[in-house]
Amino acid sequence: SLLRGMANLPFDDERRAHAMDLADDVLEESIVRRKNDHAADVLAAAIAYTIVFVDRLPLTQAEVAASFRVPTRALRARFSELRSRLGILPGDARYKHEPS
Repeated sequence: SLLRGMANLPFDDERRAHAMDLADDVLEESIVRRKNDHAADVLAAAIAYTIVFVDRLPLTQAEVAASFRVPTRALRARFSELRSRLGILPGDARYKHEPS
């Protein structure tokens, strides 16, 4: 879900790698709720939006949600949870893209 959705976003290889690192952190913190395949898509969208948030990219939650074909309100709720549970801030060094 994550790789498929990110293919529609302007993410370079480094941003994709940061998203995968974040996904690993989400799994380690047991933030995953596997109810159905839609829940996995929403989580993937929230992870991608977290990278947008950290790097301050000019994309909206609705644009990211559309790339993953999930409701914006569902992305918003999961993003809020990830941000809170992992203490994510804009420019967070754990996931921030550093231009070469």
